[in-house]
Amino acid sequence: VIAAPSRQSPDYRYHWTRDASLVMDVLVHLAVESDGLDRAVYLSNIQDFILLSQRQQLEPSAQGLGEPRYLVDGSVDKTEWARPQNDGPALRTLMILHLLKSGLIEKDPELKALAIEVMRKDLDFVLSVWRQACFDLWEELRGLHFYTQAVQYSALLTGSEFFRAEGDTVFSNRLHQEALAIS
Repeated sequence: VIAAPSRQSPDYRYHWTRDASLVMDVLVHLAVESDGLDRAVYLSNIQDFILLSQRQQLEPSAQGLGEPRYLVDGSVDKTEWARPQNDGPALRTLMILHLLKSGLIEKDPELKALAIEVMRKDLDFVLSVWRQACFDLWEELRGLHFYTQAVQYSALLTGSEFFRAEGDTVFSNRLHQEALAIS
């Protein structure tokens, strides 16, 4: 998912974690509401996003998962930009939780396991940075921002519910305690 095909005035031909996560969440909704070939196409795109997310989580970056944007090939964009932006991993977590709750990938244990692995890494990141200043979603101000902390809170709280249902009470409790600390 790229923000826009333009390469100049402005150059927005990048993959932003935030934007892509929101788009993929819409695709989850569309997949739930569709069937047949349409559903298969949506699920293929969602699977590609999860695979790309795993690759990007492993990309070396000074910002870790707070890296806001990537080149079209999935590698870290190293040009000067407002970094870190710590809302992307929380939004990706919420998208994956929506996918898992939809039941769409229940019959694909490999994809489900990969989605949970990506989500867990994102939640570990949120746990480690929610108290730290970052840039806002408009990429102008560095600080603690309501929007960023709201999506982090939501990811931690719903992630806690998911992991409790999965039987991982230690991780669930940790997520829940930090969510309460945000609120």
